[in-house]
Amino acid sequence: MKEGEKALEELRGLGQPIADVIGPHPYAGWQQAFDPLLTPGARNYWKSNDFLQLTDEVIDSALAAVTALPDPQSEIFIAHLAGAMTRVDPAATPFPQRARHFVMNVHTRWSDAAKDKSCIAWARDLFDRTAPHVRWWCLCELHAIRRQCPDVGSLRLQHRQAAPDQGKI
Repeated sequence: MKEGEKALEELRGLGQPIADVIGPHPYAGWQQAFDPLLTPGARNYWKSNDFLQLTDEVIDSALAAVTALPDPQSEIFIAHLAGAMTRVDPAATPFPQRARHFVMNVHTRWSDAAKDKSCIAWARDLFDRTAPHVRWWCLCELHAIRRQCPDVGSLRLQHRQAAPDQGKI
């Protein structure tokens, strides 16, 4: 912790952010942090990409997209995933992506149905522009991976789907 705090001194010395949430977080807490954004009636379209590193191209694409947010409720969130998750054997779960990596979540939210097409197009455009730099795939796309690389988690996922362990879902 001391090394992490020291590494952040310069960043924190830049000024007063709206929120400083840099620090260790339990994974479930990180997931629940988004719950207040899912208010009844809100329109949401989210996309995610995972990267082993943040290349200049990914950063440039995110910066360009953030200057053209389709709605003030929309955002781009980039997190560095590491720590305990990297110490789990990739063969132990259906989700084998255990290397340290970055996740970019494109959170498009809006209230007016007339903005549906433009908001969805904005999210898809950023997702597509950063896709060439993706290292990992989301589970919803695993069916495509099975055809290209059948040994990547598919047997573990099929096993879990056939007999799910409710304690690990």
